[in-house]
Amino acid sequence: MLSGNLYCAHCGHRLTTIDYKDKKKLADGTVKEYRAIKYYCYHKGRKICDCDGQTTYRADKVDNALTEIIHAIFENLSGAPEQERIERAYEQQMLANRQRQKQIDCELKKFRKNLSYLQSEIANALAGDSVYSPEDLSEAIKTTKEKIANFEGELQELVNEEIQEKQSKDDLIPKYNQFKSWADEFDEATLEQKKMIACQLFNRIEIGKGYRITFEINMSYKQFIEGLSGKKNCLLNAS
Repeated sequence: MLSGNLYCAHCGHRLTTIDYKDKKKLADGTVKEYRAIKYYCYHKGRKICDCDGQTTYRADKVDNALTEIIHAIFENLSGAPEQERIERAYEQQMLANRQRQKQIDCELKKFRKNLSYLQSEIANALAGDSVYSPEDLSEAIKTTKEKIANFEGELQELVNEEIQEKQSKDDLIPKYNQFKSWADEFDEATLEQKKMIACQLFNRIEIGKGYRITFEINMSYKQFIEGLSGKKNCLLNAS
């Protein structure tokens, strides 16, 4: 279930999957051979780095532990965000942004008008008909242009921030619906579907000695979970 999304907690490298055969002696004395899958730390097994973790971890044991974690995450699913509340929060968040945009617009109008005046005085200064020297005008024009460029840069940043926040707002409800559908359908999902859910739900999953599992939930879905807001939210023991 975690192929491609599981890392060694000791060396930090991605784990791969391997097939293995094992034998088990039954109560009647017969020996049964069976195949299974393990997660394998290639760097540990090949001695590529100084890893003090385990070489292999039983995939069924790890998958079962992560399934319990995913169940716990879905059980902490918070209520659906209301469209009106989202819109209100967005408008409140953007209030200071838009006020600053208005302030900058006023400053830009003032400095552009001043720049136009200074530039018009150049000809007068060269003719000796201005109270300003050409050097003073040149320095004033340079300073005014710098201020205009700074204000234009800040204004563009504010506009970009507003666009990004609006996009985040518009994405919120679809993301919640996706998360909610995972919670409703996870137990009936195929292995490939569970793998896809785990891949999108977690930024990173690490496993260490004793099947100790650490995970980090994707920020896009963390906001829908109550009581699991930390960066590395839980540390569970799967042994």
